[in-house]
Order: sequence, then structure tokens, then C-alpha cells
Amino acid sequence: MRGHKGSGPAGVAGEVFITMNLVEIPPAHRRTGNFGLAVIAAVAIVLYVGASFGPAIYDETEGQYSGAAKEMLARGDWLVPTNNGVPRFQKPPLVYWAIMASMSVLGVNEFGARLPNALATLGWLWATYLLGARIGGRGLGLFSALCLGSACGFFVFCHLIMPEPYLACFVTLTMWCFFSAWARPESAGRWFAWAWLFMGLATMSKGIHGAVYPLVAVGASVALRPRHARFWLGLLSWRGVLLFALVVVPWYAALESRYPGFAWDHFVNEQLGHSLNKRWPPTSNQVSPVVFVVQHFFFLVPAALFAPMAWLAWRRCEHARRLDGFSKHLLGCWFLATFVTSFVSARQDYYTMSAWSAAAVWLALPWASPVALPRRGFVIPLLFLIGAGALGLVAAHVISAAPGGDSVHAVPMVERDHLWTAIQGFSMNAWKRFVPLLQGTSVSFVIGGGVAVAWLWRGNRMAAGLAVAGMMAVPLLAAARGFCLKENYFSLVSVARDINRVADAGAIAVYHGEPNLASSLFFYLGRRVHWVGARPNADFAPRTLGVGRELYLSDEQFVSRWTGPGQVFLMTEESCLGEWESKLGLSAIQRQPVGRSGTRVLLCNDPRVGRRPDVGARE
Repeated sequence: MRGHKGSGPAGVAGEVFITMNLVEIPPAHRRTGNFGLAVIAAVAIVLYVGASFGPAIYDETEGQYSGAAKEMLARGDWLVPTNNGVPRFQKPPLVYWAIMASMSVLGVNEFGARLPNALATLGWLWATYLLGARIGGRGLGLFSALCLGSACGFFVFCHLIMPEPYLACFVTLTMWCFFSAWARPESAGRWFAWAWLFMGLATMSKGIHGAVYPLVAVGASVALRPRHARFWLGLLSWRGVLLFALVVVPWYAALESRYPGFAWDHFVNEQLGHSLNKRWPPTSNQVSPVVFVVQHFFFLVPAALFAPMAWLAWRRCEHARRLDGFSKHLLGCWFLATFVTSFVSARQDYYTMSAWSAAAVWLALPWASPVALPRRGFVIPLLFLIGAGALGLVAAHVISAAPGGDSVHAVPMVERDHLWTAIQGFSMNAWKRFVPLLQGTSVSFVIGGGVAVAWLWRGNRMAAGLAVAGMMAVPLLAAARGFCLKENYFSLVSVARDINRVADAGAIAVYHGEPNLASSLFFYLGRRVHWVGARPNADFAPRTLGVGRELYLSDEQFVSRWTGPGQVFLMTEESCLGEWESKLGLSAIQRQPVGRSGTRVLLCNDPRVGRRPDVGARE
């Protein structure tokens, strides 16, 4: 541990601050730590990259990003993202560019589309290590990355193609630069310039909140610690702002020049509107406040189970002058500012992910801090994990013995729009194929928890922490397999392949519902999609520019197409078949589905198209 005067640009004259150095690894444990670091790094790479081979591209964000990248690559256009040939202006292009670069090398397939997401995730873990190491030394960095990388929610969301891993990686690197500027006042200007660069990349990943989140955290920190304001004046440098502008402005300027009004809709309606839940028209349902708060605990399991010890370590490190006020307040402001702004926004499950590194550093303290902590505070959560493993084995037996055969009941896709509703939306039989995965997870909890308790009894808290993180490899692999088992319920890959197999060149494909619920078609279907029962005014291009508006059919227009010449394929929820039988006057053969993806069925007006026996949804 070291301290120095803050009389220079780093802070108020005469103030002494202490750089955290929470972990001095004992010589006897150093080899264990090095070996553990190498093993965990290898497991993370294999897990996150290897899992990129599957499942099929899901609807919602996965299809929107991978489908747009596929279309851009086919056109050789690196400027305008499109879905179904219609400009998609909701998000900036960095994620599209990464997927295009990957697919240009690996081909247009699931792995090529997902690999950039996996690499962004690994970059985020590395950034979290750097952050923790800068705040408290190598040990805190290691356990910060472990707490994040072994978290259930982290794997689930990072396995899906979405901008959050990119955003979180660059925001975390921005915060690392802030801490580095504080720790290295003689080179603070350079660190602040790097921070602006990373904020620019974060902005190009998802939007202007890539800069807003860190800057709001800085503002909150200054409000709590006014004496640090002088230090933060260094952030307002022309060099840094120029770097930010060079990264961000060119693409936005090019799009605005081609599509006047784009910037206003993008920043005001899309981004500000989402942040205040005032976007018009609304395109998503908010997660309920209670679920939003409670699920954050489960997202960060298993590290979250040791939150009481994290709080105790936080307090004792402070009293032992091992935690400077700057670190404490900036970490807290970062997480709280992100959480509060996400809470009042359109509020989706994953909106706080860009601040999860702050939570990971805090949750790493019990494992990395040398301050005395009660052993029972670790043993009790570990016994809970062991008990959960035992209950999991019982639950696996109950599920496998449940009556009902192979028939599966699931609610329509539109009702499975959040993580919690997706889990709730299936009957008991839907989980029978998960029994081996549940058994493996349960055994891992029992063995991993037991090994961690044994290491704690020997006084090696570091090895116990490595055991807790390591035991999550099996559950996370089970989650990856679970994504594949349920792919037909969240993707139209099967339906798209059926259309590609039997459709004439002039056939039209029509989806009953909003485009985001069928976005996997953008990746798999070899033709443009029409929509019935959807809102053409939901997006800027059809609403303001009129681009793609012809793809939206009224019920009357669709009925005319269906009863007219030419093949027409209709994709709809099985629960809506009665409605369409009445509107279309379906013949006996037209009522027989051509294909199925989960709860959604494919109908065709052409009786010559081969049908498949359909006996209800099966796994």
C-alpha cells in the first residue's frame, strides 16, 4: 500500500489518498493463484467462444443485429444498417461492423455472427480485471473478473447478440481510465484522453448513454466529494473531446445528410425517449419494478450470495484505511447512477449491465481483502449452495416423473418478452429435456460448495473463492445447452427453412405480428417479409420516410393476397388459428401446417405444398 500527496492535478492540496492494495498474496498461495488464473482464463475462453456455435439466431435483438449485418455485407454497404431492406436507425453501427467483419471471414452462420459478441464479453472481463487491479491490486482484479464471469445473468445475456457487452466493455475501460488518472496524476491528461476515446466507442456501440453514464457518475461523485472537483476539471480537455467527436460524429453526420431528421428522432425519440420511457410509439413492455430489483441478485449469483461479507469487507477496509474515499464514492456513484436511470427508463432486464463491473469489484472484496472476516459468513452461503444442489437433484426426479408425455404447452412469443416471463411461459413437460442439465448443475453445486468449505477450513480463502467460481462452469455449459434445446420457441429458423425449401420464386412470406418478434427471419429467410397486424409507424424509416411501408398489410390486403394467385405463406401463433380460419375461410388442407417453430405455425394457400403431420408442439 502506498499513499502520496494530492497537491498536484490529482486533487486538493494537502489531501492524502491511499491506493488500495487489498491483496498481498502469501508465498504459499501464489502458485495456487497463478494456476487458478490460468485455468479460469482458459475456461472463460472455451466457454464463451465455444458456446458461440449455437443455438439458432433468436428473434428480437439477435435477429435484428445479425440480420442487418448480413444484409449490409451482401450489399457491401458499411453505412446504413437495414432489416428486411428497411433502414434500422435505432442503434449506431459498431456492433453491425463487428459482425460483418467476422462473417466476412467465417461465413454467414451462427458462429460468425456470435463470435464478436464473445470477444466483446472477454474484453469486458479483461477490463473488469484491469479495473479491480487498478483499485486494489492483482488479487482484487482477479476476483472481480471471476465474480462477473461466473455470474448466471452475465452468461445468459452475453450469450445473446446484443450491444450490452460492447457498451459495458468500453464503459468499464472508461472508468479504469478515471481511476488510473487519479492514481497517476502526472499523466492524468493522457488517461482522460483515453477515457474520451472509450466513451466514443461506447457511444458507437449503443448510443449516447455510453458517455452519459460515466459522466453522470462523475457528476454524482463531485456532488458527494466537492473537494475532488478540481481533479475532474482535467476531464474537460479539448484533446479528449476531439477524440470523442472523431469517433462519433462522422457516421451520424453521414446518416443525417442522407436521411434528414434521422438525428433528431435517434437522439430525442429513440434514446431520450427510452431513457424516460416516453418513446413514441412504445416498442417494449417494462419489466415490473419488483422483478427488476429482485432479479439483479439472481443475475449476480453466486457472488451475490456473499453480499453481506462484501459489505463487511467494504466497511472494515475503509476503517483500516485500505479503501480511499475516491474509490468508494466513484464505484458507488457509477452503479447507482446507472441503476436509477435504468429504473425510470423503458426498463429492460439488461439495462444496468454496463455497471456490473462496479458490483463485481465490490463483491470481490470478501475474497480479496486481507481484513479479518467471520468464517461463518462464507460457510453459510456455501451450505446454501450445497443445499440448493441437493434440492435440484430432487427437483430433477420430480420433473422427470411428471405425467403428460411429450406434449408441451407454451404461451405465445409476445408473452415471453423478458427473462422471467420466458421461464414462466412453459409447462412442466417443457423442462423434461433439461433434467440431465439440472442434475449436472446440482452435482456441481454440491461438489464445488464442499471443496470451497474444505479450503476455508484450511484458511485459504483465495482457493475457496476459485472453487466457487470454478463450480459455475458446469451450470453455464448447461445454460448454453439449454439455449439450444429451446431454440425453436425463440427463433423461426425451422419455419424459414421450410419456406426456403418449398416456396416459388414469386411467393410472399407474411408474419402475423411485430417485426421484432420475427427478426430471425432477417438472417435465415431468403426473401423479404411482409407483416400483418403490425404497426408501420413504430420505426422512423416507414413512419417518416415511407421506406418499407408497402411491406405492412392490412387484414383486407392480406386476405386479398391469400385468395389471389400466387403462393402466400403465413406465420402465426397457433392460438390465432381460429381467427385466421374465420377471416380466410381456410380449406381442410390449408389448415394443416407446412411447418412449425415452437408455438408458431406456417400455413400456405397452395394445396400443392407438402404438409407435415402436426400433432401439437413437441420437444
